[in-house]
Amino acid sequence: MTTMAERLAREMTLVINEKLKRCRDFKDGKEKDRDGKVTEIYINLCYKENSPKEELVLEHVIQFKRQFQLHYDEKRELFLYPKNECEVYKFICTTIRPQKIGYLEMYNYESASKYLSFFVQYEQLDPPDRFPQVIPSPSNIAKWQKGDCFDMSILLASLLIGVGYDAYCVYGLAPRSITQKNQSDLEYIFINKGVTVEKDVDQQQDQEQIDDEYAIKKKEEVVSKYDTMVKQKEEEKEKEQKRIALTIDDDEPDEMGPDPYAGRRIHCWVLIKAGKRNVEKHIFIEPSTGRIYQLSESPYLKVDAVFNHRNFWVNMKMESKVADVNFDEMDTSMNWEYVMLDTMTDQSQQDEEDYQYGEDNQNHQKQVDPDQQQLQDIAQLLDMPPPWAPKIQIDKEAFLRGTPLGESTTFFKKCKVDNYAPYGQPDGLVQKYTIYQDYKRLKIIEYRYFYMHRSDKLVVKRRFPFESKTIEEYEPGKPPHRKQIITINGRLRIITFYPNRNQDGLIKRIELIGEKTTEIYQNRDDKVIYRSVRFLPNYNQKTETKDLTYKDRYIGDVKIEKMTQKLEKREFMPANDQISKMIIDLKKNIVSVYYHMNEGEINPRVKEYKRDSMHGYAKLQETTGEKKNDEALIQQENTKISQLEKECHGGIKFQEASLENEESGLRSEPLILEKTLHDKAREKAKETQKKSEEEVTRDNVQKDYLYPYLEKLKWVGKQAFSYEEATKLKGNVMSKFKERLLERGGIIQKKLEEERAKLEEAEQALNKKADLDKNATSEIEQIQFRIDILEQRAARFEAQALNKYQEMDRKINEDKRFEALKRNK
Repeated sequence: MTTMAERLAREMTLVINEKLKRCRDFKDGKEKDRDGKVTEIYINLCYKENSPKEELVLEHVIQFKRQFQLHYDEKRELFLYPKNECEVYKFICTTIRPQKIGYLEMYNYESASKYLSFFVQYEQLDPPDRFPQVIPSPSNIAKWQKGDCFDMSILLASLLIGVGYDAYCVYGLAPRSITQKNQSDLEYIFINKGVTVEKDVDQQQDQEQIDDEYAIKKKEEVVSKYDTMVKQKEEEKEKEQKRIALTIDDDEPDEMGPDPYAGRRIHCWVLIKAGKRNVEKHIFIEPSTGRIYQLSESPYLKVDAVFNHRNFWVNMKMESKVADVNFDEMDTSMNWEYVMLDTMTDQSQQDEEDYQYGEDNQNHQKQVDPDQQQLQDIAQLLDMPPPWAPKIQIDKEAFLRGTPLGESTTFFKKCKVDNYAPYGQPDGLVQKYTIYQDYKRLKIIEYRYFYMHRSDKLVVKRRFPFESKTIEEYEPGKPPHRKQIITINGRLRIITFYPNRNQDGLIKRIELIGEKTTEIYQNRDDKVIYRSVRFLPNYNQKTETKDLTYKDRYIGDVKIEKMTQKLEKREFMPANDQISKMIIDLKKNIVSVYYHMNEGEINPRVKEYKRDSMHGYAKLQETTGEKKNDEALIQQENTKISQLEKECHGGIKFQEASLENEESGLRSEPLILEKTLHDKAREKAKETQKKSEEEVTRDNVQKDYLYPYLEKLKWVGKQAFSYEEATKLKGNVMSKFKERLLERGGIIQKKLEEERAKLEEAEQALNKKADLDKNATSEIEQIQFRIDILEQRAARFEAQALNKYQEMDRKINEDKRFEALKRNK
């Protein structure tokens, strides 16, 4: 007895599904485009009938099914010869059409399966425990971009076989999550896409103390272990309270209700056998999702049958688990029953025997078994016919769109993935990940955006809403050559640049907004590798001469507290004479200078200068306590340090102004999506083709004998008229045509009357003259000649006008656009 859920499901399946509607429209010669416009199409003859070879093989397949059910299992249904779009029975193996398509994504099984899972919109079997009523050709599946598991498997197998894989279609039983394309409990395999290895931001601190390997480490501070333990317990308690406050207690996957079709859901997927194209192990491919499974880890329940473009194999042990099915023995084991005889194997064995016996036994004639000879003769007659389906074609526009509607949404375990077609979104967005913390998808951890073709070269953007953190990744090629921008809580901003930023060598900039700015350089001529500035955001405008200021691009004018600059060592100069680091402490009014060390030295040479006296006559103080009285050397050294301070201050101001100009230029520049060279060429060719088609259409329309009347009525381009429209248009055409004929006849008659009047006047003038006038006689003859010509023209026009009128009436009646007149007669 069937349950209530099964009865409801059966009643729901009585509604004609979309697949049957598409097939019926195709059979009627109609096709809908993306805009819903219906156009008439030509149906190839291969859809409507079978070739003699196909009929012969189909008869054999039908007989095989009868014998199989008679001898093995009469209740077991074999899906051998379904109907196609035009309700013609076709052997399912001949529906697979091996073909190579000129897209790189289709050359590898991983990318091809992943792409087709988005390109073709998946439809469930209706009902899920029965085979589909129709199996369309893979060419129509690629055109419609919709299909069930059988349609998608046949299309994927056709493309994989075309590029050299040993691919098969497998159908059997599968769980509900597979047949419904439910991936909400599965991990997204590309979840790490767009994630780069990042350094901990907390480690980006001010390294004002010397940091080479020979530096003397400071003595560790003595801390009470008890105090440390108490502090750790308090911190752990606070973290636990915070975790409990943010944790969703009822977070668990949603349980699905009972399945009325449990253990009876039919499904089809793809098998790739090892051997060809460096495939090491047999694998399954789920066409609806593009996921790849090892045979021992696949979610499928049972294997019923396997088929490709060469043969159909029936699994005789359906009770076996999928992991225990041996696909290597399909042609040799009793666990499989094949439909078509393996003529290639028989032929290869025969050729090998002929080679072995041909040379040594040329005069020896082998004895051939009559039954074996008859079997070989039958096999030659029943070899597999070629695929009946037309060539698979995927339009370039549809291929670039990626999905039937140009966008799609898929849910995974704690993740949602949105896909968009290139150039489909104004900001260049092509993919978006929404990563959640809980199963119910309530708390969002991260948004991850992927872009293409942007003028600012942004490719990845990651946003962490609870951390107030944003990471932006850029590709090279666009000044100011930014590589990565990390923004945390609106206070910390880390900008990484590509090394090809040649104008200043800036490689990284760390901005603690309102407090400190750090810049790291490389490959500079002045050997500067590090520069930092610490400042006060709010200060009074009354500054002293010794104070240094500059304009920060975030908060305006600031007062500098401390500046640090580091320089790398030059190779061919003494190390002790080269400055390693200079710290300008404006708060203490001291400049500390550290020098590079020679090999083997432990402590660097350090000098300190007082700023209030350095800019004039300053006294040099060394850490050794020794005093020098050479005023010229002191003045020279003070001048050098003062100049370095000015250069450091000027470099900070210049870099701040330079970055401000760069970012203001980027903000003022409108965001556009840049077309690739291939896309530009394709669009240009498309526009040229469109213009030529419009010109041809316009020429054809203008050549139409009804064009003047259609243009006046604004009916240009109409393919058929209603009865009222046809009657009105025909009346207008015939009346105008009649008026034109009468007008032309009137012109001839008017000219004839004028010549007759001239003849009468000439004859009267001649009669009045006493003498014979030769000139008058000649004029009368010419007038008479013209009258004769006009009379002939009038007579001929009268006869032709009637024929032309009848011809126009016949032409209108035979015009397909006036079919309504015939139907209403």
